[in-house]
Amino acid sequence: MLDLSIITSFFKHTEEIWDKTMEINLKEQFLCCKVIIPQMLEKGTGNIINMSSQPGKVGMKDYQTYCARKFGIIGLTTNIL
Repeated sequence: MLDLSIITSFFKHTEEIWDKTMEINLKEQFLCCKVIIPQMLEKGTGNIINMSSQPGKVGMKDYQTYCARKFGIIGLTTNIL
Protein backbone atom coordinates (compact mmCIF):
# COMPACT_ATOMS: atom_id res chain seq x y z
CA MET A 1 0.00 0.00 0.00
CA LEU A 2 1.24 3.45 -0.93
CA ASP A 3 1.92 5.72 2.08
CA LEU A 4 0.36 9.07 1.13
CA SER A 5 1.40 10.75 4.37
CA ILE A 6 5.05 10.59 3.32
CA ILE A 7 6.97 13.83 3.73
CA THR A 8 10.01 14.19 1.49
CA SER A 9 12.00 16.85 -0.27
CA PHE A 10 10.72 17.74 -3.71
CA PHE A 11 13.47 15.79 -5.48
CA LYS A 12 12.76 12.58 -3.55
CA HIS A 13 9.01 12.74 -4.08
CA THR A 14 7.74 10.23 -6.64
CA GLU A 15 5.25 10.75 -9.43
CA GLU A 16 3.26 7.80 -8.08
CA ILE A 17 2.78 9.54 -4.72
CA TRP A 18 1.89 12.80 -6.46
CA ASP A 19 -0.69 11.18 -8.74
CA LYS A 20 -2.36 9.10 -6.03
CA THR A 21 -2.53 12.03 -3.62
CA MET A 22 -4.14 14.29 -6.22
CA GLU A 23 -6.58 11.55 -7.21
CA ILE A 24 -7.70 10.98 -3.64
CA ASN A 25 -7.55 14.51 -2.25
CA LEU A 26 -8.41 16.86 -5.11
CA LYS A 27 -10.35 14.79 -7.61
CA GLU A 28 -12.98 13.95 -4.98
CA GLN A 29 -13.86 17.64 -4.54
CA PHE A 30 -14.04 18.07 -8.31
CA LEU A 31 -16.35 15.08 -8.74
CA CYS A 32 -18.63 16.12 -5.88
CA CYS A 33 -18.95 19.62 -7.34
CA LYS A 34 -19.76 18.15 -10.77
CA VAL A 35 -22.64 16.21 -9.23
CA ILE A 36 -24.13 18.88 -6.98
CA ILE A 37 -23.70 22.13 -8.93
CA PRO A 38 -26.29 21.30 -11.63
CA GLN A 39 -28.83 20.65 -8.87
CA MET A 40 -27.93 23.91 -7.15
CA LEU A 41 -28.31 25.85 -10.40
CA GLU A 42 -31.66 24.20 -11.07
CA LYS A 43 -32.93 25.16 -7.60
CA GLY A 44 -31.34 28.62 -7.77
CA THR A 45 -29.63 28.23 -4.41
CA GLY A 46 -26.90 26.36 -2.56
CA ASN A 47 -23.40 26.58 -1.16
CA ILE A 48 -20.18 24.72 -1.84
CA ILE A 49 -18.00 24.16 1.23
CA ASN A 50 -14.67 22.43 0.66
CA MET A 51 -12.13 22.12 3.45
CA SER A 52 -8.51 23.21 3.01
CA SER A 53 -5.81 24.41 5.41
CA GLN A 54 -3.29 27.20 5.96
CA PRO A 55 -0.51 25.49 3.92
CA GLY A 56 -2.93 25.84 1.00
CA LYS A 57 -2.35 29.59 1.22
CA VAL A 58 1.26 29.96 2.32
CA GLY A 59 3.02 26.65 1.57
CA MET A 60 5.14 24.51 3.87
CA LYS A 61 8.64 23.06 3.36
CA ASP A 62 8.72 19.40 2.25
CA TYR A 63 4.92 19.23 2.04
CA GLN A 64 4.73 20.04 -1.68
CA THR A 65 2.02 17.52 -2.52
CA TYR A 66 -0.09 18.42 0.51
CA CYS A 67 0.22 22.14 -0.24
CA ALA A 68 -0.55 21.66 -3.93
CA ARG A 69 -3.74 19.77 -3.23
CA LYS A 70 -4.83 22.36 -0.65
CA PHE A 71 -4.03 25.19 -3.11
CA GLY A 72 -6.05 23.21 -5.67
CA ILE A 73 -9.05 22.92 -3.38
CA ILE A 74 -9.01 26.65 -2.75
CA GLY A 75 -8.68 27.39 -6.47
CA LEU A 76 -11.45 24.99 -7.43
CA THR A 77 -13.86 26.24 -4.80
CA THR A 78 -13.34 29.96 -5.44
CA ASN A 79 -13.53 29.67 -9.22
CA ILE A 80 -16.34 27.17 -9.87
CA LEU A 81 -18.87 29.66 -11.23
